Amino acid sequence: NFRKKGEDTAPFLQFYNTWRDIPSVKRLATSPLLCQAACTMLNLPISTLSPSSSVKLRLYQDSVFIKRKNKDGITPWHIDGRMMPFDT
Repeated sequence: NFRKKGEDTAPFLQFYNTWRDIPSVKRLATSPLLCQAACTMLNLPISTLSPSSSVKLRLYQDSVFIKRKNKDGITPWHIDGRMMPFDT
């Protein structure tokens, strides 16, 4: 189910929202352990995450970037923050 069009000209392969197509990624994305880690990083009390709680965590996006050996070259240091509108 991975894209092939333009594969040879892309600086690296990119796949988004893979949790929708790959069961193992969905298990990880919806795992309680990942939720607990996110709560810790966001300083949210883990005990508030019950079905009746008003606290909700949402997976914004999962991304997989694949650099092909001896093909994709060097990616310089950069920040993708402007592409992620977390303040909206």
